[in-house]
Amino acid sequence: MSEDLFLSSIILVCAVMVVFNIVQAKRRGPSAYLLAMAFLAFGATLYAYQKGASQVWLTLGGVVVALLLGADFFYRTSQPK
Repeated sequence: MSEDLFLSSIILVCAVMVVFNIVQAKRRGPSAYLLAMAFLAFGATLYAYQKGASQVWLTLGGVVVALLLGADFFYRTSQPK
């Protein structure tokens, strides 16, 4: 029961962060969309874990999150201040 509550709380935080990043997209540019997609993928991966998805899907979700965060990192470092 406590694990489900914990996972549900993190999924809710991910949803809030998706909305926050979409709202901030005009000011922050494409980086906000990359972070929103990363939070969405992370929340979806946690939801899949909560529902008992196979290890293949969980690994794929983790890879997608890592790729999106890496893309955001490279985008931010390539932009001049």
